[in-house]
Formats: sequence, C-alpha cells, structure tokens
Amino acid sequence: MIRGLEHSAASLANVRMGVRRSIWEYAVFVNNLTDEHAMLALDRERGTRARVGYLTNQPRTFGVSLGYNY
Repeated sequence: MIRGLEHSAASLANVRMGVRRSIWEYAVFVNNLTDEHAMLALDRERGTRARVGYLTNQPRTFGVSLGYNY
C-alpha cells in the first residue's frame, strides 16, 4: 500500500524569442526553463502489486527554429 503521497503544484515556464521578417523567421526557445520535475500521474502495474512509479514531464530543452516562406 502506498501512503503519504504528496502532490505539489508545478509551475512550468517556456520561453521563445525570435525575429520575423516577410519571408523568413528565426527563433530560439527553452522549454521547462526552471527544469521543474513534475510528477504528473501515478504509473502502476497490476493494481500496485507490481511496479509503481510516476509519469513525469520533459526535462529542460533548448532549441532553434528556422522558417522560410516562399
């Protein structure tokens, strides 16, 4: 039996900054800026008689986005 499960609210922040012109676009982004580890759902097998764990969110991710309209 699982006792004392505490769920706290998670505040996830995503940031995207870029430049857009008439035919092209350039942007950089960071998802999960604070690298918050949110426990989203209880993942259990066979009614908690087997493995018990948590489904979590994506870790901090950096990226670049390029676009061109023609």
